[in-house]
Amino acid sequence: MIVIPDHPWFPNDVMVPEAAILDRLAEGESGGVERLLFGRAPLALFGDALTGPLATYPVPGALWVMHLSGYFGGVWLRREIARALPDAPLLGVDVTPDATSFTELTTALADALAALHGDDATAIAYAATQAVPQLDGYGYNHGYLTEILEAPPAGLTSPPEFLVGSGVLDGRYAVDEIAGLDELRDRFAASLVDLDVDTLATQQADAHARGRSVWSTGLSVQGFPQPAYEQLLELSAYFLQGTQAAAIAAILATAQRDLDLARRGALVAALLAPWTISYRMGLLDGRSDRALPTFS
Repeated sequence: MIVIPDHPWFPNDVMVPEAAILDRLAEGESGGVERLLFGRAPLALFGDALTGPLATYPVPGALWVMHLSGYFGGVWLRREIARALPDAPLLGVDVTPDATSFTELTTALADALAALHGDDATAIAYAATQAVPQLDGYGYNHGYLTEILEAPPAGLTSPPEFLVGSGVLDGRYAVDEIAGLDELRDRFAASLVDLDVDTLATQQADAHARGRSVWSTGLSVQGFPQPAYEQLLELSAYFLQGTQAAAIAAILATAQRDLDLARRGALVAALLAPWTISYRMGLLDGRSDRALPTFS
């Protein structure tokens, strides 16, 4: 059983706390709660979104788990930055999540859920709106992961070939991958001849440069101990995989009018929304009493 401490929560119509989902995801997990919540749980939820039956996918509960993962992931990273770099500019920012910030989250989910549950035209139209922002998210996170791999904390080493692939949406990883991602990636590679590859490559490269810049100027992993550094690498790799799946799904669903893939891409995008927005909530929450979940 996982004990969940205080976290941002306001009444809403899209997320439902379902402890049974979290308990199921925790079955057989031998690592710490951070590894489960920041990596293994999202990995499983993304995999089910790509390969499982959509009709029975527990959307409200899964979104709640992703909210927890995002918020406590941000709390964890802020704590590690404070330990390693007590003068980091980030620590001067203190924004307590409120109902307005929570509304931002639930509003961000509206279009994705409409595409998931709506008619065919809505699903395809949503996919078309997601190709650019999801590719941007992939490029940015690919750049930031590349930066922290190439500039590890002084005295530490990064795992060899942790992230392989610098082409358009072709990243492969030394950690476990989302179920269905390999097939999706291969399908995308086979479809490149029919896509505007130059435009996609330029968009990804621009975002990649921004990601590298943020972690080489504003943020840093210097001073992180090896376990925290490796935890950040794993969390980042899983997030990058999620953006990769969402981007490929959006591009292929639009180009090939694939309705099933459009809906699966919408679900992946919905899962990414709380992971991103709630993560920012946790990272900017400067209250000293923030604690992480624990196993009871």
